[in-house]
Amino acid sequence: MNSRLMKCVDCGKELSVTARTCSQCCSADPFGLARKKEKREMTIALTMCLLMLLCFVLWYSGILDPFSLLDRVFD
Repeated sequence: MNSRLMKCVDCGKELSVTARTCSQCCSADPFGLARKKEKREMTIALTMCLLMLLCFVLWYSGILDPFSLLDRVFD
């Protein structure tokens, strides 16, 4: 039976794995699943922004020329 229980990340109360809210602290995300998803999405967005910034800096400094790369790929 204990394998079907998980602790609430906010208050530590053991809850059924099917619980949607914590009955003790009223947490709407007792297992932290929504928080993990939000953190993952934020990490992906930040990584994409940093890659775009890096590409712009390389292009602006003359190290990377995207047009010549496209010509090589499509020739």
